[in-house]
Amino acid sequence: MMKKRDGRKDRRGFTLAETLIAILILLMVASIVAGGIPAASNTLHKAVDVSHAQVLLSTTMTSLRDELSTARGISFSDGGQTITYVDSLGAQAELKVVSIGGVGEETRGIYLSKHASPDGSEGENTSFSRRLVSQEAATQGLYTKFDTASYSNGIVKIEGLRVYSGDNVLTDLGELTFEIEVIGRLG
Repeated sequence: MMKKRDGRKDRRGFTLAETLIAILILLMVASIVAGGIPAASNTLHKAVDVSHAQVLLSTTMTSLRDELSTARGISFSDGGQTITYVDSLGAQAELKVVSIGGVGEETRGIYLSKHASPDGSEGENTSFSRRLVSQEAATQGLYTKFDTASYSNGIVKIEGLRVYSGDNVLTDLGELTFEIEVIGRLG
């Protein structure tokens, strides 16, 4: 190296050894960070799935409450997995748990069916059947089911309400029973 006029060496830049050590340290840090990205990504995806499942569970509970709180003539069949009733507009309705179907098939879940025009007239028939999940939830393979439903003292009790993805439970109410107070009359 060259000496300056005051007798000190001119040190501009880094030595080869310093540069190699810095690169080695950066490579080690990069490999640690790169190894953590898949784990962080999986954790994020699981958190998003659980969040969607919780929203779907809440939406399902709201739909069930909307349908059953003003129902009349409620009856149960299929071991408590089918609820038949007359809705607030007079249409024959049914909530049914369908448990068949393989992974990726859109046949499992709770279905709402209405059979007849609401006013009982000969006019336009409004019969339909649909799953109690949004289109977005269905495309993600999410669906809801319950184990059994029953009636006691003006309350419809739904046990084992869960949200599934394939055969895996994403969220549920745990040991809690979902209760809906019926304003209408059982007949």
